[in-house]
Amino acid sequence: MSKRINFKDSTKRVIAQRAAYRCSFPNCNKPTVGPGIAPEDTLLLGEAAHIYSAASNGPRGQGSLGIDELRAPQNGVWRCRKHHKMVDPKRGGNYPPHVLLAYKSYHESKVARELGQFLCPFGWADELHIITSPFTKTPMTINFGKATIFAGETGSGKTTASLYLASALFPDAMENWLEPNSLTARHEYSLIYRQPERHQLDVCLTDGQMIYHLDKTQVPFNPLPLGIIRLPQAALVGMRPILGDLSKIFGVTPALMKQALAGLRIKIPELIEGVRVTDDDVIEVSRDGQKFITFECLSGGEQKMFLLECGIALAQFSASYRATVLILDDGLHGLDGEHRAEYLARLNAPSLMFQTVLIDVGRKEDITWGGWQYVSL
Repeated sequence: MSKRINFKDSTKRVIAQRAAYRCSFPNCNKPTVGPGIAPEDTLLLGEAAHIYSAASNGPRGQGSLGIDELRAPQNGVWRCRKHHKMVDPKRGGNYPPHVLLAYKSYHESKVARELGQFLCPFGWADELHIITSPFTKTPMTINFGKATIFAGETGSGKTTASLYLASALFPDAMENWLEPNSLTARHEYSLIYRQPERHQLDVCLTDGQMIYHLDKTQVPFNPLPLGIIRLPQAALVGMRPILGDLSKIFGVTPALMKQALAGLRIKIPELIEGVRVTDDDVIEVSRDGQKFITFECLSGGEQKMFLLECGIALAQFSASYRATVLILDDGLHGLDGEHRAEYLARLNAPSLMFQTVLIDVGRKEDITWGGWQYVSL
């Protein structure tokens, strides 16, 4: 019999406390700690359960994780005893690792939002079901975590899947297929999300028409959309240091983008301490808060980080009022290893209240136990 890689007691406490001692199974939220019989006793009815298995022959297997990764808090999810018993039969086939990771991310993000006392109800993008598509393998179900990476070869459908998600708010995201006679191929997909109640948006795109059904009722557009902030592919190519170009990248009006640059926190320590827009709409940045230079004077990597900071600031603001997803179709290309690692950690941190979808080259080894949900297309 293979040796089990058990959690330490201190790790179990971390897993339980991150879940606020409540079951992480969707729609359960049952408290698992409370008073015992004696005045000084407590009763604990929850379990720190492994996502990838404690033993090599256990349900869901151990993937390619090492011993330290298997016993890390990222590999544990807190559940009540009922749901602890539910997920392991049939070798965990009904609840594979990516599903349990999504449950863990959803629950911990909800707890973090409650602690932060945000004003709006909690929302979340749960699942994308791709039924028919000319550009991705079908059928396919994608479970979203707090941070999700789409990885695959060129032409595998990474960008297409992200556009399906974006079209929950912006039908224009599918503009390449909204022209009659442009492509006769049919696209069918469903998005399950919470706003804060659970909703299902079914989308069918064919013959240049986009048909929406929200909770089985046909609607002309989605009246309960997610907030979508998208940094498109190759955003820096041909970009000029003017407000109009920046506003086009994020799909907002120049006036709104100008307000965002002035009112949101867009700073990078030791790189950008201030941002301003001149009277002729040129974007300028300052390294010390005093002397300003035009955006084009920054290096390519620095420009990329500026765009990332703009996207993060816009998404964080949007997440204060509705469920929001930041789609980084341009990935983290152009960043060195140190800055890449910093953004991978930061985008999955509870302090950022939005979800992230990252389209990247898919170096799985540096993101699996950063807590990212990994989707191979």
